[in-house]
Amino acid sequence: MPVLARPAATYPGLIPASAAGRDHVFFFGTLMHEVVLEAVLDRPVEHHETMSARLHGYRRERAASASYPVLVGDPGGVVEGRLLQRPSARDIWRINHFEDDEYGATRLTVRAGGEHHSAWVFIALDHVETMRPSGEPWHLERWAAAHLESYREAIEHWMADAPVSY
Repeated sequence: MPVLARPAATYPGLIPASAAGRDHVFFFGTLMHEVVLEAVLDRPVEHHETMSARLHGYRRERAASASYPVLVGDPGGVVEGRLLQRPSARDIWRINHFEDDEYGATRLTVRAGGEHHSAWVFIALDHVETMRPSGEPWHLERWAAAHLESYREAIEHWMADAPVSY
């Protein structure tokens, strides 16, 4: 059996490889949906790997030219999301691959399980025109009803050249 090499791709501005197995990732958009997360990670996600979480100081809006959301700073805002606990190096590479080109990652504090946690959060890149906030709120259930099926097909295309091993 051939030995798989580390992926050559790097993702500057996203989650570093050193976060594997120790840091959390907060999802506030399509990756909150189990079908999307499993497609991106290319594996089943166990119930204990994720938990409900809240990010204070932001609100969620639909991106101006996309069906998915962006975060907008809002001192009184709270965004409900999911916390992926201590993802593997492979998971991080695949998440970075999925978010690359439109988002950067930064560490913020989220509340989950009655505690505060530092987590990586994807913030839309200012220079990407399609990622500007639309002013419209974004809701996972509405998005899934309107876009999930076509999005699943798009994920296959987007993830086709993703790292398969780390």
